[in-house]
Amino acid sequence: MKPGNFILVQGSGPISDGIAFFERSGFTHAALVSGENIILEATPNGIQENPIEYERYAVFEFIDVTDEQLKGMVDFGRSRLGEGYSFRQDAGFVINGILEEMGLERIPGLLAEKKKIVCSAFVDLCARSQGIIARPDRKPGDVTPAGLSYSPRIRIIENHNLWEL
Repeated sequence: MKPGNFILVQGSGPISDGIAFFERSGFTHAALVSGENIILEATPNGIQENPIEYERYAVFEFIDVTDEQLKGMVDFGRSRLGEGYSFRQDAGFVINGILEEMGLERIPGLLAEKKKIVCSAFVDLCARSQGIIARPDRKPGDVTPAGLSYSPRIRIIENHNLWEL
């Protein structure tokens, strides 16, 4: 694990259960690795740099990126420390999940807010800041934790007690 990699977490609890239900995936949280067992993450308390304290997670790396791009992702992420969390964007992801279930098109950026973000959108924007497009089929920031795992631009490099992949 090195700075610029990211983790996807399999959480538990009511919010994680809701995310898992709508995403049909066990991945319920995303964070950018910034140091030895340290992550940058969007939490309900805003963007923070914290030690990894999750029980079940996987570490992913972007394929064909330079060390300079990885460092740039971390620098970009740190420049956003203290920005708020977007509960409205979470609701937008739920609505988009329902739309997709009905066979309808997603509404990119639904309920997104300025200077507020959710965890997976944060990881996506850190990557895009360095020209790394994890999901070319989605607009910037319009990606869920499970959506990050579906990218052909990434691969899993570590598994820490995941229930399943």
